[in-house]
Amino acid sequence: MLWVGVTMLPFALAGVLLAVAVAWSGARAATHIAQTGVPNATATVAPTAAPSTGAAAAAGAAVGNYFTAVGGHNWAVAQRTLARDLRARTTVSQLQLLWGRREAANGRVTSFVVEDVQVTVAGGSQTALVTGTVTYTSGFGDLKVVRVLDEADGWHLTTLP
Repeated sequence: MLWVGVTMLPFALAGVLLAVAVAWSGARAATHIAQTGVPNATATVAPTAAPSTGAAAAAGAAVGNYFTAVGGHNWAVAQRTLARDLRARTTVSQLQLLWGRREAANGRVTSFVVEDVQVTVAGGSQTALVTGTVTYTSGFGDLKVVRVLDEADGWHLTTLP
C-alpha cells in the first residue's frame, strides 16, 4: 500500500499545480477586466515564426502595423489600418480613448508577435485570422485574434483588437 501511495504522489502534486495555475490565470483575467473594462483572452505563448510569404505575411504585417501605430500613439495611422467600414465608424479620438484605458493598466504597447495566420478565400474575397501576442511595457502579454480583410488597397483590420 505504501508503494502505491508513493507512486501516486507525483500525480497528486501535478493536479494541485494545475489547479493553482488555473486559479492564477483566472485571477489575472479578472484583474485585467476590472482594470480596463475589456474582457480579453490572456495567455503566455511561446512565439512561433511569423509567416514569410504571400497573403499570410501581408495580413500579419497589417496587424503589426496597427500595433506599431498604437504603441507610437500615432492614432491617425492606426485608424488608416482599419477596414473601410470600421474606419467609417471609428474616430481617432475613440482609438485614443480605447488604448488610453488599456495603457493605464498595462503601459504602452511595445511589440506584437504574429503566431499564426489563417487565410480564407470565399465569395471572391480574402480574409484572415491573425493570432499573436501584444506585449506592454508592464511585461503583460495579451493574446489577440484579429480578423483582417484584403481590400483594394491592401489588408485592413475588420475588428478592433
